[in-house]
Amino acid sequence: MKLNKFSKDEIIFNTIEANPQVTFTFAGGNTYFNNISSSNSNVPNGCISAFDLSVDRTGDERIYQFLSKDSDRLAFKTIGTTNYNSALPGDEFKTYYSLTSSVHVELGTDLSHTKALKNVINHYRRLSKYFDYDEYFDNKEIKLISIPSIFYGSSLKKGGIELDFYFSGSLLAKAVDKNNNGELIQVSGTATDTDGAVVGIALYNEGFVALFSTASLGVTDGYSSGNSTAEWVDFADTGIGILASSFEMKFKGTTFTPTLTMFAHAPEGKFNFSNNPTFLDGGNSNATSTGSFSFFEASSSIKNIATSSFGNYSAPFKKTTFISKVHIYDDNQRLLGVAHLAEPIRKTEEDAYTFKIKLDL
Repeated sequence: MKLNKFSKDEIIFNTIEANPQVTFTFAGGNTYFNNISSSNSNVPNGCISAFDLSVDRTGDERIYQFLSKDSDRLAFKTIGTTNYNSALPGDEFKTYYSLTSSVHVELGTDLSHTKALKNVINHYRRLSKYFDYDEYFDNKEIKLISIPSIFYGSSLKKGGIELDFYFSGSLLAKAVDKNNNGELIQVSGTATDTDGAVVGIALYNEGFVALFSTASLGVTDGYSSGNSTAEWVDFADTGIGILASSFEMKFKGTTFTPTLTMFAHAPEGKFNFSNNPTFLDGGNSNATSTGSFSFFEASSSIKNIATSSFGNYSAPFKKTTFISKVHIYDDNQRLLGVAHLAEPIRKTEEDAYTFKIKLDL
C-alpha cells in the first residue's frame, strides 16, 4: 500500500475563537433557552442536557450513576444524612442522567453567593467605580444571575450582553454593556427617566450578572420583591404574581477550539491504481490454475472507462480512479481516521488534487 507522508508545511495547528449568542427568555413563570420549548421530558424548559443521555428514557429506564454504601461512607450530595444512615450496607444510591444546567436567579439582601463574590467584585474596581462591594452590594437588594460556563465557554464577550425588560409586550427598558467594562447601562425603552443610568454590573470571566438599581421604571406588576413599581432588581422574575412583565437576556460567549488542518495531496501520475475488483475489465477471465510446483493466474486488463462525446467511437484508454476516502495513519501504519468525501472525485493521470482535512481537537 502506497503511503504519502505529511510534510511539516502540510500540518497546521490552529485555534478558532467563536462568539456564540445565547438567549434566555423569562415569561409566564417559565424560563426558555434560545426561545425553544423543550420536547425532552428529562430536560426542563430553559435547561441544556450536559451529556445528551437518557434522551428517550423515563423513570428507572434512565441511565444512572451509583455508589454503594460501605465503610468509605461516600454518597452523592443529594443523599441526606438520614437516608444514608437508614440504608443497609451494600444498598445503592443512584443519580439519574440526564444532568441538566440552566441559569440561576436569586433576589435578596446579603445573599451568600453575593458575599462570596466580594473579592472578585472589588478586584475589577479599576474598570469602574461600580465594582465596589461596600458601596453597591453590602446590605443592598441584589438580583444575581449565575450563568454556567457550558453556555458561554471561556468567558462572556465584552459588549455582548443585552437585558430587555418588557411590559405588556412593549420594551420598557434595555440595558447593555456598551462601554465593554462590565457596566450595564440603560439605553432605551419607554422608561426614559432612567436612561443612561448604570443598573448593574457583569463579571465576564466568572459568568455573573448583578443588578442593583432600585429606580422606578413606572409600571406595576406582582413582582416577588414586593416592589410597588418595576425596578431592575425585578428583572428575570418568574413568580406566580407576574402578569404583564417578561424579560429577555442575551449574551455572547467566547470559546476557543484547537484545530488540526492537514493537506493531503494526490499529485499527477499518482493514485491511479486501485485494488477494487471493479478496476479490472470484467470480460477477462480471472481463473487460476495450480500444479505441484506452480500457480498461474490469468492476466487481466484495466477497464477503460474513458468516454467520448462522439457516437460509435471508443475513447483512448486513460487510467482512471475515483477517490472517495482519505485514510490517515500514524508512523506505525495504524489507522487513525478516515475522511469521507461527499462525492467520489474522478482522477486521471493528468489530474492533481489537494484535500483539506480539518479536525477539532
